[in-house]
Amino acid sequence: MKHHFVKVVAILIGVLLTTGFCAVIVQAQEGQQQQQAGKTIFDYKAELNLTDDQVKKIKENLADLDKEVRVFRARLTLIDVDLQKLMEKDGDMNEIKKKVNEAYEIQASIKIADLETARKINGVLKPEQLRKWREIQAKASGK
Repeated sequence: MKHHFVKVVAILIGVLLTTGFCAVIVQAQEGQQQQQAGKTIFDYKAELNLTDDQVKKIKENLADLDKEVRVFRARLTLIDVDLQKLMEKDGDMNEIKKKVNEAYEIQASIKIADLETARKINGVLKPEQLRKWREIQAKASGK
């Protein structure tokens, strides 16, 4: 009975993790599609009066974020592989819990990196540019 319960819990965790990982990947892909389909700060360069130096700094910040997120995603993939192996062999629940926690810590790190990058980009803007940029974002999100 206990073995069956552990197996069911492991399968549930696997389903949740797979769903969570898929959600992260889908969100990332949707974000990229929205960036491609929607407008970015660069589309408002003239309206915001961005200097070439500001554009360069913003692009550098975004490139750094992209590199960081790619590393996080690779780590998530490795954790997913490890979890699948643990679940296939009815692995130790403590190890499974450890991997699940690692995965969610990485997901949190991705969100934090995104927020930090947004703050860095905001820091590149002058107060009037930031005000205008926030107005543009508010209009785009329907607020």
